[in-house]
Amino acid sequence: MVRNPSALTKTRFELVVIGGGINGAAVAREAALRGLRVALVDAGDFAAGTSSRSTKLIHGGLRYLEQFDFRLVRESRRERRILRDAAPHLAQPLPFMLPIYRGDPYFPLKIRAGLALYDLLGNLGRQDRHRMLSPREALKLVPALRPDGLRAGATYYDSATDDARLTVEMILDAAEHGALVANYVQVCGFAPENRAGKRDDGIATAEAQDRITGAKIEISSRYWVNATGPWVDRVRALVPGFDGSRTVRLTKGTHLIIPQVAPHHALFAAIPDDRRIFVMVPWKGYSLLGPTDTDFTGDPANVRPEPSDMDYLLAAANRVLSHPIGAKRILGSFSGLRALVIEPDERPSSNTRGHRFHRDPWAGNIVSVCGGKLTTARALGEKLLDELAQETGPSHGPSASRHPSRQAPLPGGH
Repeated sequence: MVRNPSALTKTRFELVVIGGGINGAAVAREAALRGLRVALVDAGDFAAGTSSRSTKLIHGGLRYLEQFDFRLVRESRRERRILRDAAPHLAQPLPFMLPIYRGDPYFPLKIRAGLALYDLLGNLGRQDRHRMLSPREALKLVPALRPDGLRAGATYYDSATDDARLTVEMILDAAEHGALVANYVQVCGFAPENRAGKRDDGIATAEAQDRITGAKIEISSRYWVNATGPWVDRVRALVPGFDGSRTVRLTKGTHLIIPQVAPHHALFAAIPDDRRIFVMVPWKGYSLLGPTDTDFTGDPANVRPEPSDMDYLLAAANRVLSHPIGAKRILGSFSGLRALVIEPDERPSSNTRGHRFHRDPWAGNIVSVCGGKLTTARALGEKLLDELAQETGPSHGPSASRHPSRQAPLPGGH
């Protein structure tokens, strides 16, 4: 993959993707695999935002069952299987321990039923199924758990990943299949179609700048995808006619890096006072603890962990650990932003993690991606390309019936 921003001016693309996070990477890869002329640009490094600041999991979203979002869980479980086949080095099965304590909002029978449904919605075989445990069995597997008040435990499976590497490998694969990709290319404005002196409802070109050389670049495309995550509404604001509306809700997720607590299992446990959960994942010889989930209204470039985030996570973890973790044992921390579909009156943790494709009437050929998850990014790209294929028709591009990313391995997946 060679960075060559000047080549962006030499082609009228069928699709230009703005944003090199996981969603943009998946869309660009899907388009390239289908044979479209596609470009991908990002104002900074690929995967530099939310896509490198997640909990490092490919997961079905066990807690989404409580919200009755069975469609999202089924899709997530299917995508975990697809990614296991396409990139086994980036989707490694990870056992989770779910301890059940007195005072938790759930009880053993409810957990048993939920995990049975979780298995039914898609696992990787017999060895990937859940198992209910006595307190003694749970403590034997994860000795760090607090024995007082432990009613039972359960194990189930999701997968560990390297979020930034997954994103970059999708971009590498897109480039390998013909996509033109360039980081540090910032879109600064859009120009509408102008046919016979009349403005159409589409965008013909984008004005961009190479942030390394300062060179101005004009990019031309039939369709545009705004996959900039927390910046999606800022990119919409560059389009003439923007009405000031918002399409995404930003919530902050902070993670702490602490000394390793459970080397062979991740923990999934309740935070009763807040009707939430936390996870603690083994990560590179340490443990990754998080995430928080609070609304954020500032500049996405300035999101940072706050002392209150750290206190919240330590208190949640110490409730279930036999040896409390003090603030002095925090080795590092990071925060990322979720760009969620806006749902009025929902708490941040209850807001859907599904996605929506938004189009503004004054720019009908720009699709803004709202929401989405690391786990389901491939499916998101597939759905978006299917939608565009229905508009263009089979005579203008690959058929929507082709879904090449379901079988194509990622670099290293061979």
